[in-house]
Amino acid sequence: MSGTENCEKTEQTGTAQQEGQTGTAESPAQKMDRLLRSDRPQYLKKQVEKLRIEASKNRVAAKEALEAKAALEAQADEIRKELAQLRTAHRSEMIMRKFDAAGCLKSSLALKDVPEDCGDIDKFIENYRIENPFLFGKNKNFHGGLFKPQNKQILSPSQRMDKVIRSALGR
Repeated sequence: MSGTENCEKTEQTGTAQQEGQTGTAESPAQKMDRLLRSDRPQYLKKQVEKLRIEASKNRVAAKEALEAKAALEAQADEIRKELAQLRTAHRSEMIMRKFDAAGCLKSSLALKDVPEDCGDIDKFIENYRIENPFLFGKNKNFHGGLFKPQNKQILSPSQRMDKVIRSALGR
């Protein structure tokens, strides 16, 4: 190999490296290193200033993103606490309804005896009823709803007044 061939190969590899670097996305630090190695100092200063401005914008954006994330996490924690309270309230309301349907006179007292990890509420209520019969009354059976006699009329106040006036006039 001659000396000119070596120079041509090194120039080709040097241009290939530069093309490879500029073709990929560079970080601000890589850009700054590349610019520091260039020959033009005025261009360098402008580019360094641009990179510093870009870096400061990125720092501000990152700080704002972290603050927004912290605010969202705080809201999520509040929502989780509220959801947990709603779940416990719903569970206690459901258990109180089941106690009322079983004929319990004081379902709020019986609710305190239900364990948190109780899987079968109906079975627990049956056992609780056997152990504490004084808390339970007779089961009420509503067959067909409430009884309304046919001879009694349900009238509004104005209809009652009209009926009184008609009876006074003899109609």
